[in-house]
Amino acid sequence: MQTHSHGDLPVAYLSKKFTPAQMNWPAAEQECYAIIYAIEKWHKYLDGRSFIIETDHKPLLPFNLKQ
Repeated sequence: MQTHSHGDLPVAYLSKKFTPAQMNWPAAEQECYAIIYAIEKWHKYLDGRSFIIETDHKPLLPFNLKQ
């Protein structure tokens, strides 16, 4: 997200279709996979920089770790 005078706006969007096997994963695993996929896809922009992952998926909230 980039902060603008009229609020936060997404910088980019990304999508990927799950395989049939991935569709059988629990929702929390699907959410984690999506985060990892996005980080891998955009690693050249993220490498060496601090960034925040925001989610509203409650099962992932306990993983709110700072490194």
